[in-house]
Amino acid sequence: MSTQLRTNDSAVSTTKSMYAKAATLDRFGMSLLRFGLVVVLLWIGALKFVPYEADSIVPLVANSPMMSFFYHRPAPEYKQYMNKEGEMNAAHRAWHESNGTYPFSHGLGVLIVLIGLLIATHPIRPQIAAVGSALLIIMACTTLSFLEHVS
Repeated sequence: MSTQLRTNDSAVSTTKSMYAKAATLDRFGMSLLRFGLVVVLLWIGALKFVPYEADSIVPLVANSPMMSFFYHRPAPEYKQYMNKEGEMNAAHRAWHESNGTYPFSHGLGVLIVLIGLLIATHPIRPQIAAVGSALLIIMACTTLSFLEHVS
């Protein structure tokens, strides 16, 4: 009988140990997900400083009721100045410069990088990371509003 109790105690101990390891893996998984999110935000934010990326967000921002005021020209006008990815057209580039495309894109890039850096502070200052997470939610909702109004 005592052998059976020792076997049961051993099984319970092994099960508790497995749960403890699983809890550790859960924390590791959340940290890994957070790291991936930070990398993607830094990457997307950095891309906003590249002209072809700035050109490609014009239809989204120009048609957004929440953001169109950042540009100097009305929404339908941008269609004739769209560049293909990697294409360099000096006349189109000049139009985008006069439209405010690049300063807006750079500002957006700074904001996205800032959100990524705020989230990256989680191990040191979780409260600051929570602010970054809230800003990310607002940014996601704003981005979704773009998709509704693209023509």
